[in-house]
Amino acid sequence: MLAQEKVDNGEDTGMAAMSRSEREKFLAAVHVGGPVVAIEQETAQPDRESMARRYFDGEALAGYLKAIEGSRIVTIRMRPQRWNSSDQS
Repeated sequence: MLAQEKVDNGEDTGMAAMSRSEREKFLAAVHVGGPVVAIEQETAQPDRESMARRYFDGEALAGYLKAIEGSRIVTIRMRPQRWNSSDQS
């Protein structure tokens, strides 16, 4: 799987954007943008786990949490105003 991700954290403009694309057998992409409503410079462990559970389970969840253990994690909260996605399967 080839994946590419790009993030603009919005600290300078007050707006944030995130893009992600993946290419395996087909191209899938998403882009979201909008105003930043909060930036948490240090994300607490319970919040890390809660967010990770949205995307991982089982061994993948345990592996991800172990990989970020001791790392500084910043959480950027935004209010999406633009949402574009593409799935060319």
